[in-house]
Amino acid sequence: MDISLKVRSFGLSNIGVMYGLNADVRVRLLGDVKGGFDLSTFVDRTLLAICAKSPMEYAVAMSGKPRLGYLCVTKEGNSRSVGVIIKKRLVGCMERLH
Repeated sequence: MDISLKVRSFGLSNIGVMYGLNADVRVRLLGDVKGGFDLSTFVDRTLLAICAKSPMEYAVAMSGKPRLGYLCVTKEGNSRSVGVIIKKRLVGCMERLH
């Protein structure tokens, strides 16, 4: 799930304008709660996963996708989650290799 910083700032600043600065307002990110301030239309629910046995080049290529913050690493055969590759850490690691 990803919400760009500009969208978050816009949405959260509008809560203060719409409900008053001291209001206690629920913020909905997934659209499942009734009432409150709905940011669900701004949420990117795209999940990108990579098999644990895939070559590292695949992860590097996928990290070039816009708005990708992380890759879910899954076990081959049953798609069980075995970890997460964070884009910032992957890019940092690649920069140290060069």
